[in-house]
Amino acid sequence: MILLNRIRSIVFFLLFLLMPAALLFGQSPTVKASIDSISIMVGSQAKIRLEISKALTNNITIPLLSDSIIQGLEIVDVPKLDTVKFGNNQEQINVNYSVTSFDEGLYYIPPFAVVSQNDTIYSNSLSLKVNTMKVDTVSKAFYDIKPVLSPRFVLADYIYILVIVWVILVILAVLIYFLFFKPKKAKLIFKKKTELPPHVKALRALEEIKQKNLWQQGLNKEYHTQLTDVLRTYLFERFGISAQEMTSDEILSSVQAYHEAESASENLKQVLKLADLAKFAKFTPLPNENDLSYVNSRLFISQTQPEEVPEKNDQKNSQQENNPASGKQPMQ
Repeated sequence: MILLNRIRSIVFFLLFLLMPAALLFGQSPTVKASIDSISIMVGSQAKIRLEISKALTNNITIPLLSDSIIQGLEIVDVPKLDTVKFGNNQEQINVNYSVTSFDEGLYYIPPFAVVSQNDTIYSNSLSLKVNTMKVDTVSKAFYDIKPVLSPRFVLADYIYILVIVWVILVILAVLIYFLFFKPKKAKLIFKKKTELPPHVKALRALEEIKQKNLWQQGLNKEYHTQLTDVLRTYLFERFGISAQEMTSDEILSSVQAYHEAESASENLKQVLKLADLAKFAKFTPLPNENDLSYVNSRLFISQTQPEEVPEKNDQKNSQQENNPASGKQPMQ
């Protein structure tokens, strides 16, 4: 007997625990429809709201209409859905429709159907009255439609057209002038500007540095920097050595490869080494050392400049003067 009572107690306890789940599982969704106004004017809008309360685990199918609710009652925009979750595993889905009508009358909106598993739940029905403006045909006199009036002429309305026409006419006039009436001028022959040889440019640059009197003003670093810049540019233009991107040792090593510059490399070495001391070691050269760098710079350029080739006309004139058969006597 005691064992039987214990079994009954356990069964009742299990049933008590499973009762909420069973109630929740068996609870059907509820559907409620509402409208914000039961009467609107033709062309105005009304809001229809469909509220569906259900369990989270319950899958349903919601009616989503896109064109019209019923004939004569049109949907203005896409239905909007929002979901609100509550406690106890419950949620509410709201479907909002904006509707309008352009025909006067009383519209009956049938219940909305929501499918839940194998069951169909219906909402309540609604009604909407659409009114139109009443026209007083007794006290008011009506007239025929007036004809279309022509707008007043305002010059400002056509100013853009006039500007465009004026620009087109100017362009056409210029084209006609240049094509048919402009006198043809003789072609001008432009002589190509003769570029100075590298050694001439370098010697002129050295002379400009000398005129600045930099080291006399205590600007030793600037003085030697400008000297070496002139030499680096000269080496690039004369021999194709990228001296601007090289160290002093790399420049001296590259110069050794050119026979015409090999004998003058000692002059270049003195200028570069003293410049490195003045620029990087904060060394202050003596006045005679500054002058020596300038002199060696000019010597290096002069010793490595290309030899001048006499022109053919000069050679021919020289041969004629020395030839007795030419009939010309050399000048005394």
